[in-house]
Order: sequence, then structure tokens, then C-alpha cells
Amino acid sequence: MTITQSPLDEAAAFFDLFLKSDWASCHVRGEAVEIFVAREPGHANPMLGIVEAAAAHVDETMLTAPHLGTLVELAAIGTPIAPGERYGVIELLGESIDLIADRAGTIGRHVGRAGALVEFEDILATLH
Repeated sequence: MTITQSPLDEAAAFFDLFLKSDWASCHVRGEAVEIFVAREPGHANPMLGIVEAAAAHVDETMLTAPHLGTLVELAAIGTPIAPGERYGVIELLGESIDLIADRAGTIGRHVGRAGALVEFEDILATLH
């Protein structure tokens, strides 16, 4: 007989192991999930690297989530976008909400992915 743990059971086991260890921080990256935990504030969070790298490009604008929701779609990379034009959709409580660009540019890369839960000001894509 094979016993399969749910992802929640596996996450609980991971956090239990972390709390019992002497680790100061831990970064885990998988195909579908990435997490970073630290005992004390101030540890370098490797997950912020994508934000810092993107911020270093003067000619990029970060397209961010206006509020909590589920990301439904983003315009394809390379798509030209005009000010006021829709570049994606999020869904909140069954209502679709258009994501509107405030400046012209071209979709540079996707940071968010369809189906993911996004929070206020999460970076979804870049605009060149």
C-alpha cells in the first residue's frame, strides 16, 4: 500500500523540519512553487532577485496587480501595448477585471503565470 501525502502535508512537514533545525533561512525552488523562509528579518531573499534585476533596467516598467485576484491571462511577449490598452485579465470573486497599461511599450517578459493567485502590487510582466 502506498501512502501519498498532500502538498499541504508536505509543506507542514517542511516547516516542522525547519523549526526543529538550526537553519537561519531556507530557499526551495520547484517547477510549480518557490518559497523562502527565514528565522529573522534581514536575510537576503533570493526570490527578490527578479524584482531587483528588473528594476535595474531603466527602460522597463513593471506591470503590477491592482489588487488580489487570480491571473487569467497576459498579452503575449512582444505584443505592442498603447496607453489605456488592456494587457491582461485578473478575476476576483467571479468578476473579470481588465489590466490596463498606463504607458506605451512592448510586453517584455512574464513574471506572473495564468492561474496563479496574485496580490496587490505583485509584478505580472514588464513593459519595454
